[in-house]
Amino acid sequence: MPDTLTENLGKIDQLYQNYNALYQEIAGHFGVSYSGMLILYALGSRQPYTQKELGEALFLPKQTVHSSINALIKSGLVISKPTEKNQRVKEIFFTPEGEELANKTVRPLLAAEQSAAAQLTEEEMTTLFRLTQKHLNLLQKEINQAFNL
Repeated sequence: MPDTLTENLGKIDQLYQNYNALYQEIAGHFGVSYSGMLILYALGSRQPYTQKELGEALFLPKQTVHSSINALIKSGLVISKPTEKNQRVKEIFFTPEGEELANKTVRPLLAAEQSAAAQLTEEEMTTLFRLTQKHLNLLQKEINQAFNL
């Protein structure tokens, strides 16, 4: 592999790490775990979610979602209620305290994401999406071949 390719892959990886670090910093600032922040982020966009739906939407393991929700419940930020159709399936909702925290964290974060994206031209956004999607598709193909998935 040429050095420039290795360097460019390292730069791309660093960018992804920097994105994650931004969200981890916000989570730490407000005293929640990174996975807890991801759950609050999801709930700030839509309520309710079931635990299963959160795991699927956030690509988090079932146990991580379960323990993070329990921590958020203990902190008084969310509650879980059985669904009408199946008492064993629980839906997750903000408490008033969770709603207040979402107003300080998730909603400004969503607004910042939109504001940053709005500063790109339509062509830049299209190019960013197209190239990111292309890279993901190629990586998925290579991983599938390498591991016979």
